[in-house]
Amino acid sequence: MAFDASYQGESEGTPRYLEDPTSRVEDIRSAVDFLTSLPYIDNEKISAMGICAGGGYTMSAIQTDIRIKAAAGISSWNVGSWIRDGLPPQGRCVKMQEALKTAAECRTREANGEDITYVGYVPNSPEEFSDDTPVIMKEASEYYRTPRCAYPTSVNKMALQSLDRLAAFDAFQYLDTVSPRPILLIVGSKADTKFFSEDAYKRAKDRKELYVVDGATHVDLYDKPEFVPQVVEKLTEFFDRNIK
Repeated sequence: MAFDASYQGESEGTPRYLEDPTSRVEDIRSAVDFLTSLPYIDNEKISAMGICAGGGYTMSAIQTDIRIKAAAGISSWNVGSWIRDGLPPQGRCVKMQEALKTAAECRTREANGEDITYVGYVPNSPEEFSDDTPVIMKEASEYYRTPRCAYPTSVNKMALQSLDRLAAFDAFQYLDTVSPRPILLIVGSKADTKFFSEDAYKRAKDRKELYVVDGATHVDLYDKPEFVPQVVEKLTEFFDRNIK
C-alpha cells in the first residue's frame, strides 16, 4: 500500500504542502488501521518501508505502533536533525535558531492574514546551485525537477511554517525500544546522508541490519538500474525472513 501524505499530492489537509512530522507518522499508523480492516490481511504480518524522509518517518512509526512487525528505510533521512544541525551537521546553535526565527515570522504574518509562505525543498535547476549546495540537493533537483521523475502533483513547495514542527522531531529518538522487532537500513556507500543511517543503526538494538550498497549515492537508490535490484533483493530477503 502506498499513499500521498497529508497536505501533499492528492491527499487532503490545509495549509497545502505543510511538512508536519507528527502527521506524517500518524499517516503511517492510519495506513495500518486500514490494512487491519481488510479481510485478506494477516495482522501479524504487517510491515513498513520508506525512502528518504519516508524512511525516517517509518523508523519513527515502528517505535510506537507495535502492529508494524518489521521496518526498512532506504536512504533514510532524519528531517529534524537536518533542520537543527544542517547538512552536513554544522551545529544546532546556528541552524536551529535560524529555522525557528523563520517559522515564527511566517506564522505571525499568516496569523495576521497574509498568504502562506512557501519555499522549494530542492533547487529547480542547476542555475540555482551554489558552491555550498550539498550533493544530495543537486541529485534531488535532477531527480524531482526533470522528466526523470517530475510529476504534476509534486510541485516543489514546502510551507515555511513547517520548520518549527520539523525542528521538534527526531525520527530515531526511541529506536532502542523497537527490539526484538527487526529493522533494516539500506544506504549507498557514497551517500552524503549516510550518517543518518549510521546514527539510526547505532541507536537501535538487535535485531538490526545496516546494508551498504557499494558505489551508490543517496538518490541512486531511488531508481538507478545498477543499484535498485540490489535494494529489492535485500528487501525481499529481509521481509521474507522476518514476516513470512
